[in-house]
Amino acid sequence: MSARFALSRALEPHGVEITTAKDAEEALGTVRKSRFDLIFMDQVLPGMSGLEAVQKIRSLPPYAKTPIIMCSSNDDADFRQQARQCGANGLLPKPPQPAVLARLLDQHLRSPEQTPTPTPPTPTAEIENHDMNDDAKLQALDARIERLEQLLERVEKSVAQIDGRSAAIARIVAERAGRELANRLLRAVVSLKGQ
Repeated sequence: MSARFALSRALEPHGVEITTAKDAEEALGTVRKSRFDLIFMDQVLPGMSGLEAVQKIRSLPPYAKTPIIMCSSNDDADFRQQARQCGANGLLPKPPQPAVLARLLDQHLRSPEQTPTPTPPTPTAEIENHDMNDDAKLQALDARIERLEQLLERVEKSVAQIDGRSAAIARIVAERAGRELANRLLRAVVSLKGQ
């Protein structure tokens, strides 16, 4: 949920229509009903993995050549090769960085004669342009983000184990927790920029 929220927020300034799915099964159902120009697929999903989902999407005739970008905090060479073998066209590291996302959109959505949509400055973009003597602070912030994502994943797994009546309430609680985590991260970024 936190990954979907972060990517949706990062995509909003680019004026694209966004559809999200909570897991691979829902994503497969969604791509069968509608046509998409670009797909972002998380590596770690409940149930079927993102790599398996990419292979299944690739087997659908309308999606044989549709760009699919893996979203993962794992960017080592072995994973990149495995993702390519499954049919992915690229990798967007988590959390999504505005410059990397803009480059991927330019590469896979826009024709060469189109001018890229300008991305308004965000706290993350400002930090990227900030003096890189703050590397230690940025690494600490990245570690906090990763811990928060792991916590949210545990909450999501717990939601999946709750019976049907309680699941709806638990999902609302998890969504609010995700918004609260996102707000805390934004405050931390703004605070880091101020230092």
